[in-house]
Formats: sequence, structure tokens, C-alpha cells
Amino acid sequence: MTPIALRQQHQREPRSSIAVPAPIVSVAICTYNSLRFIDETLQSVFALTFQDFEIVLVDDGSTDGSVDFIERHHSDPRVTIVRQPHQSLRVARPSAVAHSNGEFIAFLDQDDVWLPNKLERQVAAGRASEDAALIFSDCWLIDDSGHTIGRLSDQYDFSAIDLAAGRAHIELLQRGCFIAYPTAFVRTAALRSVGGFNHNYQYVSDYDLWLRLARRYSLKFIAEPLAKYRIHESQFTQRHPEITLPEHCALLRPILRSSSYPRQVRVAIGDNLLGQHRLAWRRLLRQRRFRLAARAALGICRYPDRVRDSWRHHLGATTIGPALESGIATYHRGKDVIARGSAQTINHVRRVIQRLRRAPRRLVRVLRGQAPLIRRASTESDVLQSAADMPIHVWIDGGPLGREQTGYFNLLSELIRRLARHQSPACIVHVVTQASGRQALLARLGTDGSSLRFHAIGWRAVHWSQIHRLLFGWYAQLLIALLSLGMIAVGIAKPNSIVVGAVIVSTVAQMAVLLDELGAELAEALGRPRQRYAARLVRFLWRRLPAPHGRAPTHNTIEIIFWRGRFKWDNSCRIAIVQDMTTRIHPELHTEGNVVEFDEFLGYVQRHAQTIVTVSEQSRLDIIDRIAVCPSSVSVFPMPVHPQYVQPHFSSGFVAWHGIVNRYVLCVGTVEPRKNLRRLVRAFELLKEEPAAGGLDLVLVGPSGWDSGFREFLIGTDAASRVRMLGFAPLEHLPSLYHFASAVICPSVYEGFGIPVLEAMCSSGVVLASRISSLPEVLGKDGILFDPYDTKDIARALLGALTLSPTDATNYRRRCRQRADAHLERLAREGAPAFLYDRLNG
Repeated sequence: MTPIALRQQHQREPRSSIAVPAPIVSVAICTYNSLRFIDETLQSVFALTFQDFEIVLVDDGSTDGSVDFIERHHSDPRVTIVRQPHQSLRVARPSAVAHSNGEFIAFLDQDDVWLPNKLERQVAAGRASEDAALIFSDCWLIDDSGHTIGRLSDQYDFSAIDLAAGRAHIELLQRGCFIAYPTAFVRTAALRSVGGFNHNYQYVSDYDLWLRLARRYSLKFIAEPLAKYRIHESQFTQRHPEITLPEHCALLRPILRSSSYPRQVRVAIGDNLLGQHRLAWRRLLRQRRFRLAARAALGICRYPDRVRDSWRHHLGATTIGPALESGIATYHRGKDVIARGSAQTINHVRRVIQRLRRAPRRLVRVLRGQAPLIRRASTESDVLQSAADMPIHVWIDGGPLGREQTGYFNLLSELIRRLARHQSPACIVHVVTQASGRQALLARLGTDGSSLRFHAIGWRAVHWSQIHRLLFGWYAQLLIALLSLGMIAVGIAKPNSIVVGAVIVSTVAQMAVLLDELGAELAEALGRPRQRYAARLVRFLWRRLPAPHGRAPTHNTIEIIFWRGRFKWDNSCRIAIVQDMTTRIHPELHTEGNVVEFDEFLGYVQRHAQTIVTVSEQSRLDIIDRIAVCPSSVSVFPMPVHPQYVQPHFSSGFVAWHGIVNRYVLCVGTVEPRKNLRRLVRAFELLKEEPAAGGLDLVLVGPSGWDSGFREFLIGTDAASRVRMLGFAPLEHLPSLYHFASAVICPSVYEGFGIPVLEAMCSSGVVLASRISSLPEVLGKDGILFDPYDTKDIARALLGALTLSPTDATNYRRRCRQRADAHLERLAREGAPAFLYDRLNG
């Protein structure tokens, strides 16, 4: 038996009963027809001064006998060969990571070479810098014969590169990929925490991984060359520009379109992509692949501003350069003057309209003998006041206010309350919502809502699917048909070429819509459903037309949007609130419509939001990992809570009002799969024989969601008689329900924050929650936590809470309240208004 462990992918041999310590370093090598260079590569690994490593070698379906050569000449028990059919690096690299057991993973290509002290230096650096997830070094550049042709540090000034967490991500975008693959040395835990290599990429998967690591972690650079990076004509980069170019575009173009990144970063990315198009165009021309070369050349048109700046740079050194620059500067000054004049005109018209709208009320006051309300004119001191003293005009998308029984309503209403109460700097809050949202908000805020300014939401409350139904529904088609018949009659009575042309256009358009509808129905009948082309067109236009445009009516303007919201102005400070990423992380727990709609919202936020605000550190990390936004643009502000929880009052009468007479365990949340209520009921069933659970009810509070089969499930369980579903409880009842419960449980599989947990802690409840997502952040790692996927663990935690001694229960309730007080103090200190003002000045 050969000492090399030959294993097929997904068919690993069972581990020996004798525990073998894992190596410190796993060396990951992917090979494909590597016979020419693999001997030199492996010799450099075995010649290292640091020998506590394993080699995971993934053969991607080689046909040149390279694997047989490795077996004959490099038989070592530390070598693991994983065979797979030829599937490219998009599969080979993730496979190498999956088979690695070391604390660190060092990457090496089949044609590169390591220097003897490479791993020794990097392991020492990893031990010395525990916060660094990726350690890389300088390297020599060699040709296919092994002759040195340069050094990586000749191209990059590493002394000027900031490798701190977040900043390293910006540096990698602004300067390009300055991490040579054979020098990369990564902590395995950090690599797996960001998801490893992306299967969607073949060539840029390493660059993508470095970018994702740099979003979360710091990097470390060793100035000493520790590897030799080979550059030769048979490299993948040289042979396949038709693959490398689309992958570069797919990776970087979403970042280029993201408003959250600084302009200089987006300019650098645009220059990088423009250079990639030019390089691919030249290589494809040399390979006489003219069709692909034409596509690469046409792709340059995607970056008109970068092409323009490139021409300006080239022409700047010519005799016409100064005159050209002077003309461009004059054009921009004129454009700014016109824009300012337009904004002043629009504001003047708005003031006139407002005065006309107030005129009837002034007339009524005069007729009643009352003095007319006269607004104080602006004085010179008002005009000259500094930006710090000027009020902040905050425009809030109030679309979610129409859905009172949702978490979005709670978050938005309490955010508006805090903004309305704030005095320094003063906030003038404009809420854009529908009539039902206005009524619900004023009912929630009471006197705190008296200073709010409401505006009609208009078309911004309309979804693109509603526009599609309006334009292409049967009634619209009937209307077009009637109009066509009318025009035909007019054309017969009085022949006219314009009328005939209009009839032809409308008839052809209607036939196209009907054929599209027929094709979609046929595809669905054949089991291959597709979206209608008309719907795709409306969706495409709806995603692009509502882009921010125009100038805000006042200086110091902030816009805040939620789900479905749209920004209005391009010169405001644009902030999007994203509470969680549950539809991206657990799409199976949501309806298909919710997933699609939230993905559309995230795409809009990615393109147009300058800042993204969320409510927990876990949600911040989830956002950074899953959408192309600048890590520094994603911030956390404390989750606001209703004022009744600052000094809550408890009454057992509220509990009795709901008909609760026994001891009870309380769970608050919408009835939906994410809340994990089915496992909670199963866990509650397991406690039926426990003395501590005798006479205990499970009380579920919250509106019905999209788990439509939950009631049928509940009826089929043994615990059905002991489970009470109260539905939506009045706001003033909740503190008492939390306080008098024997335990308050939150079994969710994912939460962006978990407001019921904080409310229960404010109410001095015995609170227990899942140990995943943001819930440990809210409850504290020393709270009663459990695995939400393990029914027995839920039952164990619940039994532990029920069997607390009176003294322990009192202490735990006090501990929960103290942690809630810390959150309330942070909320008072770092509240939303101060945060928004910092964003405005930033």
C-alpha cells in the first residue's frame, strides 16, 4: 500500500481510532497537467525549515501523468491526494480547503516555489499577531526558466499600505490585488468564517477571498521575499482573457456602482476595469479571436467617465491641454450656477405654494377677529449661523408605518420619537407616508408627534409588480383595444397617416403583450415557468428610474429609507436602515415574494445609499459579508425602545385580561418559520412529565405570519391544550406579560436584534434565547442560551429557567434589568440624532 493517502472527493476514509494530532499548517496545492513544474514546487515545500505541515494536493483531472509522478517521487505520509474530474479552480480550491486540517492554510500554485524559511517566518508572525487573519510577504518574480525578473515590492509601496481591518479592504480595491497567491498564509477559522473560496469564480477567487477577509480582519505583511511567483505564457491569465475579464467585472462592477465607497476608490476600480478591458482586447487580438476582442473593446463604453479622464490625461501634455482644462472648468462652474439657480427657483415656488395653501386659514382667522399667524422672518444672524447650529432636516420613508403589527413599525416609530424629542442639534422630522401610516404613528407617539411634518408618499409606495398589473392587466388591454378601434374608425372616416401609424403601433404592441402572456402560460404548463418579458421590462425600468436626482430643498438634509423606500435627492446624506439579512441567510424561511422584494431593496441600497445603519454588531457583519458595500459605511446604533420600558409599570390585571390563570412561559413574535415556534412546542411537550412544568401554559403573542400550517400542527400535538395563542397584544399590556411570566423565551433561528428579548429584560423577566445570530449580543453570553435547532437543548434550557430557586430567579431578573439599563444608557448617550449628525458631517 502506497504511503500516499489516495482519496476520491467526497469519499474520505474513516479516521483511525488512534487520535493523530492535526498539523499546524495545511499546504493547499491545486494541479492540472502540472508535470513541467510540480517537481520543483514540491521540492521547495519539503526543503522548508518548518516541517509540521500536511500537503493537500487536489488533482483536477490531469492527463499528463503528473499524479503518477508525484506518487513515485514524492511519497510522504504527509501528502494527501484528492482526485476529481476536471472542474477548474472554482471546485479545486474549495475542495483543498475542505480537506485541510491545520490551524493555518498556506496556498501554493503548481508552478510557484517557496523559499526555505517561508512557513517558519509566517507561523511566527501568526503567533505574534493573533488579530491578523491573513499574512503575506514580498516575493520574487521569475520567468518560466526560473530567472528572476523583478520583485513584487517594485510595483507596490507596501510601507504606505494600511492593513488594519476594513482599511485593508479599501487598499486592495484602490491599489489592486497586491497579495501574491503563493505568499498567502491564512487562519483556517477566519477563512471558513467568511465562507471560503467562492464557487462562482475561477480566476479571481483568491482576490475575492482576500477582499472578504480584509472586510472583517486585519492583515500582516512580511517585507522579506518568501516565495517565487512564476510568470510565463502558458499561465491561465495569458491564455484565457475571455474568462479573466468577465470575472473581474463581476467582482468589481457592483463595488464600482456602490455609493457607499469613497469616490477615489470607485475611480481606482474604474481605471482597473478599463485597463482590464484594454489588456483583454490586445491579448484576444493577438490570439486572432476577433469576436471576443470586439466584445472586450465595446465593454470600454461602460466607463465613459474613466475614458474621458484618460483622454484628458493624454491631452494634458499637449499644446491644447491648458485650453481644454480651462474649458472644462468653465463648463462645471456654469453647471453649478444653473443647478443652484434651479434649486432656488424650486424652493421659491414651494414657498409660494405653501403660502397659497395657508391663505384660506389666514382669511378664516381674520374673519373671526383673530390675529393672523405671522412667521418670523429670517434675520441676518439666522443666515450666518454655523452649520453646527442649523437644524437637521430628516426625511424618513414612512412606508412601513402602514403595517402596525411588524418589527419595522416598532423600530421606525421609536426612531422618529427620539428624533422629534432631540433638541441639540435640533431635528425637523419629515415623514413621508400614507394616511393610515400617519394615523398609526400619531397614535403611537402621542404628544411626541406634534412637531412632525407629514408628506404624501405618492408613487413611492407603489411596487413595480403593481405598475405591471396596471399597464398590462386585462382592463388595460381592453382599453387599448377600444382605443385602437376608435382610431381605426377615425382613420376610415378621415384617412390620416399619423392615425394609421398609431393604430399599427398599438396593434403590434398589444399582440406582443398577448404573445408574451401566452408564452408564459405555455411555459408554466410545461413545467418550465418563466417571468413575462413585460414584467422584466417594468422591473428593469423601476429599478433605474427612481435614482436620486435634483437638489434637496434645504441644507443639512438627511434621507432615511426602509424596505421599499426610495431616495429623492442626490445631494442629501442618504441612509438606509437594514434591520437584518434573514432573507439572504435563510431564504427557505421566507416566501418567494419576500426574498425577491428584499433582494431588490438591497440592490437599490447597494447602489444609492451612502451609509447603511443596522441595530446589532452581528447584523453589521452579515451585511458586510453579503452585499458590496464599504465596511466603514455600515454602522450600528442602539435599538430604540418604547419609553414605557424605561420605568415599566406592572399590573396582574393585564395578564388576567387575556384569561391567563396558570403559570406560563411567554414567547412574543410573528407566527413565521424563522421564529422556530414548532420546535418550541415540541420542546414544551418534552416537559410534560417534569414537576416544574406542572400546570404550566405556553403563551404565544404576535400576529399571524406566513406559517399558515402552524395551527394545524399545533392541533396535532399533545401540548395543544396547554398552548395559548393571543394574537397581537396591546402595547401597554406587554411589560406585565413579560414580568409575570415564569420564563420569556426567544427560540428564533435568526434575529437582527430581537426586540422582545430587550423588552423582557427591561421588564425584569427571566429571559432565555438562542445562542446564534444577534441574540447572545443582546442577552449576554452569560445568559440562559440554547441551540435553536436542538429540541432537547431548548427543553433543557427551559427546564433550567423553571427550576431556578427564588433567590437565583431574583438575581437573574436583576441581572437582566441591569443589562437592559446599560443598553438604555447607551441609547441616551449614542442615540440616533447624534449619530445622524455625525453622518452628515462625515
